[in-house]
Amino acid sequence: MKTLTIAVLLLFMSYHSYAQVYNNVTIYTPSNVAVGALQLVSGDLTSTQKTQSKNFWLSCYNNRISYISEATYSYNCHAYAWYTTEGGSNVWINDPEDDDFWGDFGYVEVVNQSSADKVSFGGPCYQYWTTCLGTSYTNPCDHSAITTTTTDYFISKWGAAPLFRHHKDDCPYSTQDIHYYAKLEISGPTILCSSGGSYTISNLPSGSTITWNNGSFVTRQSAQGSNPCTFVSSGHGSTWISATINFGGGGTITLPHFNVWSGIPALTSLSGPSPFYDEYGCTGQPYSFWTNPARDALSQSSYEWAVEPSYFSWYFQSQYNDWATVVFNDPNEYYQVRVRATNTCGASNWVYKMVSITDCYRFLLYPNPASGEVTISLTVAESVKKEEVPSNVLVRVTDNSGITYYSGTKGGDSFTIPVSNLKDGNYIVSIIYDGKIENLPLIIKN
Repeated sequence: MKTLTIAVLLLFMSYHSYAQVYNNVTIYTPSNVAVGALQLVSGDLTSTQKTQSKNFWLSCYNNRISYISEATYSYNCHAYAWYTTEGGSNVWINDPEDDDFWGDFGYVEVVNQSSADKVSFGGPCYQYWTTCLGTSYTNPCDHSAITTTTTDYFISKWGAAPLFRHHKDDCPYSTQDIHYYAKLEISGPTILCSSGGSYTISNLPSGSTITWNNGSFVTRQSAQGSNPCTFVSSGHGSTWISATINFGGGGTITLPHFNVWSGIPALTSLSGPSPFYDEYGCTGQPYSFWTNPARDALSQSSYEWAVEPSYFSWYFQSQYNDWATVVFNDPNEYYQVRVRATNTCGASNWVYKMVSITDCYRFLLYPNPASGEVTISLTVAESVKKEEVPSNVLVRVTDNSGITYYSGTKGGDSFTIPVSNLKDGNYIVSIIYDGKIENLPLIIKN
């Protein structure tokens, strides 16, 4: 039994065995330095092996560690800490390639965990260790982890073993030489108004100097090199702020763009369905409208929609930020659909689109109240083209609870349907054609 336990432990502590097939790939640090990595093609652990690994380590540390994600050969501790958690894909990064993430100043060493994002276990390397279960192995040092908000608790992946949350001493790596690292990055507001906003580079090493850079719609107000540095909006649109850092001991790095929205939302026009029937829309039908440009998430815009004249019958069938669907129940030649966008910097101008709505089809039902049968006749507005008049319609009679009493296909400008089997009460006659529907009220009185 002990031999099996040792074999399992060695399997999950190793970098990878002969069974795995990898492709060589190139990934990049936050400062765009190329790093060699491996991408698993085949030979991952079976579900049984993954369960064995999970149970082994939980038992080893008497459940003081917390299981997060399954064992796999697709990524390891370095990849998880430095790359995967920053939005990268699953890869395997061997030592010393992981050193590139802080060696080019993308990350800088800090004093303690409270200001750190990442942790590096430096060694000692390749010494003979004994686990809490009495099994032995050679320590493959140079481990990586990410910090948590709890002092001395990290999250890390142990080779091909699972991902765990654990105390720094509850893991199979030496904690005698721990180093903490924080990312060099810009912090500040993501929306910049004319009142200005302050941007700071955190974790800046002593003796470093800054050269600030920015995109359109933004003006630097503070002196070059200030930290923090104030920028103000000089237009509206999506833009960015960045900085090049010159380190006192040599070397430079240009930080990734910090994306911001400058000023009020951009809104230039409103689009909608066109052409209508001879430039006319129809009553009772949904029509969608959308803004130009579409909503930019950075702008954090909310949208206010309106339809004029407000005293006619219309309603929003659906509405979400930069688009809305309107149903017009009353014919009117001069509907105006309007919208404006607002964020913390202010509101855009209203933009609008004119819409003409007419009764393209009109179905008449008589007699009403009825007893034996009813006649339904079709009248067509002058604006409707002859070929657009439906030749067949589906007629359905239901009560207010949705129970169907009649359903049939009819054609022509006038037709009858039987209603002699209906009890006294209120019903709905639905006329369905070309994906459209008109509902007519029907009263039965025998």
